[in-house]
Amino acid sequence: MVSIYRMHLLHLLWVIGLAIILPSRVMALDNQTPSQPASVVMGENSATSTLLTAPSAVSSGAAQPTITPTLAKPIIATDPLALQQLVERLNQDMTAQRGSLEQQRGSLQTFSDALALLETKFQEASKRLDDGTKGISTTQENLDKLREELLALSRDVRANASDISSQKSLIEDNSVRLYEILLRISTLAERLDLLSTSLKQANSTRTGSPTESALEQGLTHLWLMIAIILGFLAPIALLLMAKRFNTQVVMGDIKHHQAALLVCAVGFLGFFLVGFGLMYGQSSQGLIGISSYVFTNPSQVKDTQVSVPFGSFVLYQTTFILFAVMLVYRIVGMQLSLLKHLLLAPLVSMLLIPVFSHWVWAGHFDPNNKGWLEEVGFIDQAGAVAIHMVTAWFALLLTWKLGNNFVEEFTEQDYYAPTYSSQASLLMWLAALGFVAGSLASSREQLDLALVNISLASAMGAAATFSYYRLFHRNPSELIYVTNGFIAGLVAIVAGAQLVGHLEALVIGGVAGLLQPVGVSWLRRVFLKQAWQIPAAHLIAIHGIGGLWGAVAVGIFGVEGNFSSINMPQFIVQLQGIAAALSYSIVAGGIVALLFKSRKSQKPINSLSVN
Repeated sequence: MVSIYRMHLLHLLWVIGLAIILPSRVMALDNQTPSQPASVVMGENSATSTLLTAPSAVSSGAAQPTITPTLAKPIIATDPLALQQLVERLNQDMTAQRGSLEQQRGSLQTFSDALALLETKFQEASKRLDDGTKGISTTQENLDKLREELLALSRDVRANASDISSQKSLIEDNSVRLYEILLRISTLAERLDLLSTSLKQANSTRTGSPTESALEQGLTHLWLMIAIILGFLAPIALLLMAKRFNTQVVMGDIKHHQAALLVCAVGFLGFFLVGFGLMYGQSSQGLIGISSYVFTNPSQVKDTQVSVPFGSFVLYQTTFILFAVMLVYRIVGMQLSLLKHLLLAPLVSMLLIPVFSHWVWAGHFDPNNKGWLEEVGFIDQAGAVAIHMVTAWFALLLTWKLGNNFVEEFTEQDYYAPTYSSQASLLMWLAALGFVAGSLASSREQLDLALVNISLASAMGAAATFSYYRLFHRNPSELIYVTNGFIAGLVAIVAGAQLVGHLEALVIGGVAGLLQPVGVSWLRRVFLKQAWQIPAAHLIAIHGIGGLWGAVAVGIFGVEGNFSSINMPQFIVQLQGIAAALSYSIVAGGIVALLFKSRKSQKPINSLSVN
């Protein structure tokens, strides 16, 4: 582009020079006259032609126009005509030269216009050149800025690369350190395992001798045997509570206490042959046991989690079964004959108690064999729900459905007598200690707390019942039911005696003592309206409502202790177990009532006069 501009500039300078020189030469030609000498060649008979060289046409690059006269030897013309022709010829030549000059002047004007157009084009090209120069400058500036940005970006990239490299090095260092730490942890774990093994060996060397281990197992077994003896006091207490009917004839010459012994014997046989397998056999979907231990060698039976012999465990569970059988016998006893009682007792010991107890206690015999309620976390340590509540609500359905088949012989005043005598209450207290102690035979830390809480709850239950009757019932004869509050407190606390504090045990026993008379009033008003059903109403309120409250109290107090906030998941689980117990016992009671319902009215079994 620059070379083109240079060529245009050279042409322009040449044109300018030509424009300056040509006008001066033209003016010199215009100033010449016709008298200027000329070369004339003449002969004797004709005029000699004068040769004049006219200026050549002006063109770019041609020489300037010049007139070169050709001089001949002067001749003096004597003929006038010849002179005239010569003059005319000279005039014609001058005229031709003048026309030629006019043409040259027009050409020069055209050339001047061309030069002006070229100048205009040159100015436009110069302007475009300036604009291009400015654009090139702007582009150069943008390129410089872009170069600076690229340099800055390059520096940032190099800095980031350096940071990444340093971080990579740091990660590699940390990985190496972490690997070293893991190696050290692994080494420490091995050392801890060795130390634990050494400690176990040392403990076994120091305290694990066969003699001491056998002594510990023997003490646990002895403690369970004591709990079994105490547990057997519960059915005896139920037998003593009916002392005034002990001389009554139940069937032929068989008296009341003899019939109770037969019922217990039949109940034990049913439990050992069928019930124990349903209660602690291999669980089927957590609903029922399907194993039987009748034909199994006791030495081949797996010991329980408390490391006691199979026989002792069976006897301990028998105390619960016999208590349930006797409780049903006492509540429904007036409405069924001895034969029907002998049929009812096996149903209680083989089906009613074992099936529900499997849901709650199956893991007590084998920790890997749990019922569905035990699996979800339901807590019933010593039978507040599985024994007391299920049995009482089952007996309520029987008493309610079968009650209209009997003729009333006594007035309501005849039944104002203590449901539990003082002797029976004390025996029930010892039995409750045995129930809880047997279930905690291998946990000596919880045992002391549980035994104290049982005593506190029973005492508070008696005090609460006394206060209720003293404040709301002015009839002094009703104060005899104070022992009922004592038993209600026992029933409620056995659900989780080892899980609550002393103050919480007092609250549980006090509420149970207040619920007992309220429950009696509700049962008498809704279900058990006949006078002879008063003892049944008291027993159902003590064991049915007391057991229900005990299960609820475990959900309220029994997980955290010390009056902490309610553990809602545990509380919901306890309500789930209570609902299952109510549904199960009511359905079972309705089915048995349909089987045993008599079509003919008959006198009550206890139809003798009251001593």
